[in-house]
Amino acid sequence: MDSGSIVYMHTDVLHQTEIVDILTKPETSCTSNVPPYKPKANEVYLFQTGADDWKCDQYLWINNGTKSVTIGNDVLKKHFYKIRLPGTTDKTNGRKRPVGSLQFKKTAYSLKSNKSLILVHYEGDETVYVPVGHGNSKKSDPPEYTRTAPSVLRKIEQDIRSGEKTAMDVYRESISNGSVSGEHQGVLNARNVKQVENLVRKVNEEERLSKYIAISI
Repeated sequence: MDSGSIVYMHTDVLHQTEIVDILTKPETSCTSNVPPYKPKANEVYLFQTGADDWKCDQYLWINNGTKSVTIGNDVLKKHFYKIRLPGTTDKTNGRKRPVGSLQFKKTAYSLKSNKSLILVHYEGDETVYVPVGHGNSKKSDPPEYTRTAPSVLRKIEQDIRSGEKTAMDVYRESISNGSVSGEHQGVLNARNVKQVENLVRKVNEEERLSKYIAISI
C-alpha cells in the first residue's frame, strides 16, 4: 500500500463519541493524504485533504444518503455509501438504476468546523464486490475501471489551459511522477492519453462557450 495511505485503526463498530474524538484530536502520524487501494472491511482511514481524492478507493459506490447531527457547537456530517454491483434495475418511471448492496458499505464523517478532515469507515464484506470495466471502452473485455483523483484532473486541466503543452506533453509529465506506486497508476496520475485528450476537448468547449457568451453580452 502507498506510504501516503495509512490504516488509522481496525474495528467493526465505530461509536459516535469515538468519531468526534478522532476528528477533534486526530493522531496526525496516522493521517492519510492519498486514497487507499481497495480497502478491506473494518478498516478506518483519516484523510487530511482539500479535495475529494479520498473517494478514489477503486471501488464503485452508490450514494446512500446523508445525515447531520449537532454536537455541541459543531455539526457532524455523515455520508453513507453502499457498494455498486453489476447490472441495473428498472424503476416504475422506466429509468434504470444501478444495483447496490449493503453487504459492503462505507461511511464518511466530517465536522462542519473542519471539512478537510475526513474519517472513513468500511464495513461488511469487501469480497462481494465485482470489478466493472470502463463504460466508454469499446473492448469486449475492458480493463477494470480506475477513477482518477480530482486533484490530478484539476492539475491536468490547469496545464491544458496554460496553452503551452500538447495532450501528449501533459500525459508524459503526469506519468513521469516516480512517487506514484503501481496500485495508484491511473489514480494519482493520468489514466491514459485518451483521458487527457478528452479533457482538452472539454477545456476547448468551455473556452469557446465563454467567448460566445462574452460576444453576446
